Amino acid sequence: MSLVSRRFISSLVAKPNAITLSLLQSKLSKGDHSQDELVNLVQALIASENQSKNELINMIFDGIDSFGIYFKIPQVSKLPLESQIRLLDLNPGRVLLSKELAKEFARDHPSLSLKLLEKVIRGERYEALEFEMELQELLETLELMKGEEKFQVSTDLLEEIILKLDKLNAISMLDQMATVCEISPQALSIILDGNDLNPYTYLKLFGYLEQGELNSITNYVNAIEVLNNNEELLKSISAHEESIAKGLGIPFVLVDLASIFAIVESKEIESVAIRLQLMKYLAYRLNDFPKLLQKYHYYSTHAKSEFHLLQNQLVIIYGYHLVDTQIEINLQIMNSLLTEEITVAQLQLLIIANAVFDADNLIQVFNDYISQLSTKTSEKTNRSPSGRLTEALVVAFLSRNDREFAQLILEKLASNGKVGELEVTLIKKHLKVWGDSFAESENWIDAEPIFRKHVLQFMQTL
Repeated sequence: MSLVSRRFISSLVAKPNAITLSLLQSKLSKGDHSQDELVNLVQALIASENQSKNELINMIFDGIDSFGIYFKIPQVSKLPLESQIRLLDLNPGRVLLSKELAKEFARDHPSLSLKLLEKVIRGERYEALEFEMELQELLETLELMKGEEKFQVSTDLLEEIILKLDKLNAISMLDQMATVCEISPQALSIILDGNDLNPYTYLKLFGYLEQGELNSITNYVNAIEVLNNNEELLKSISAHEESIAKGLGIPFVLVDLASIFAIVESKEIESVAIRLQLMKYLAYRLNDFPKLLQKYHYYSTHAKSEFHLLQNQLVIIYGYHLVDTQIEINLQIMNSLLTEEITVAQLQLLIIANAVFDADNLIQVFNDYISQLSTKTSEKTNRSPSGRLTEALVVAFLSRNDREFAQLILEKLASNGKVGELEVTLIKKHLKVWGDSFAESENWIDAEPIFRKHVLQFMQTL
């Protein structure tokens, strides 16, 4: 019997339940039917009283791979939900946008809404390869999805959305999503750990999570490092985010850096890495030395085994403060904190800090230690102790507006094998920055604050 013979279809009237799933599957498996025959059967099933008609129609649509069937079914609103979703999947989007197609279904259902959200994120079938998500389209879709209950979004789809928002510097749209969709903490935590996100996005996601929802102490360390190392980038991205929000007419909620700091601070006892980063943040970002010293004394009392690390960090901070303020008392404080077991970072600091007041002393420090330092480069950083000290000396003389001597030092030490070719290339970048400092004025009095800012940024990396 043909799939849609009159007798077969008539049985739907006489005996509505005569057509079963197993019978239909057997008929479909033969493959000897046209699309028109399938359309006739679907329409007959819609009109029938078959108790399994939704499942039967869904079985038919599961085997369809062309959107052309849509144009032959007059009442797509009467199709079961799964078949409607199948039509959305098949729709290329050239002639009819999926959101327009969904209106014909005349129903609100989470599965349809999520399918439309996928289309907004991934594009219509015809444009998938070159598709770029439109924020306005996303916003309009989220508005359509608003209802009494929030939607559940899979981790994969949420990750895809966040990565696209991250690329567009528009993670603030996540606040709009949160009014419509359940933002799973577990999913956010996975996304936070598994992707290379821009600093603003990282802090935005971090701020969404409660302490018990973060996977490890590493999240807290990463968050405070992001705060410390991306001040200008965070400002730039947040300004871009605010501009996008204004253009879309949606509220903009700035990431609360003070709140992020407080969350990280709550874990300070659990990690020396967090303690060191908190000290940096108080010094470099907040310039809050009273609180910094309070922290330092508290840490030194409660974490005696790590005291040398904290002391080393404080030395570097006061060297930074010296260059920043040009106040000589900071040099005395820095020197008083030094121990006999001096590190390469502290030697770099001593050289740069002494450049503020005493060029002779910075050369003395360099000469006293350069012969003791290895020229072997680290596999991890491609830097050597002698190269790092040379870099500090070059930066120090550039900060004194003595480019000629800085260049001479670099060439001489390179020829003596104290600095490798790769390190020479890295160090020469400071020479370029020094030159760029004179872009707006040939006077050192105008260029010095610009180059000093570069020196301070360099010191933060020590």
